[in-house]
Amino acid sequence: MYSLIIAMRAVLLGRSAADAAGIIDMARRTVQTWMKRYRERSIDGLRYAPHAGRRRRRRAKLARRLHMKNMLTPKKLRGRMRNRLNVTYSAESIRRILRVLGL
Repeated sequence: MYSLIIAMRAVLLGRSAADAAGIIDMARRTVQTWMKRYRERSIDGLRYAPHAGRRRRRRAKLARRLHMKNMLTPKKLRGRMRNRLNVTYSAESIRRILRVLGL
């Protein structure tokens, strides 16, 4: 978010989108998109909005397979997944999966 503010300020002060993108090390098109959204919808246009795209099928499938009554810690669950399912996830990814399951 901080880089967004820097880039927008540079553009609003008269620099080109390419210059602003160079300052924050991002693509020119990204800065142009931010500026377009800002001009069209002000600050509200810059808020994160869910977007269309492919769902994470593997995570959803794995979440269904992991639904169990016996609560395990993410580290223990990670070990079982590696041994039984032959997949490797970080403990943080496992926490996200458990959150999706509501566990």
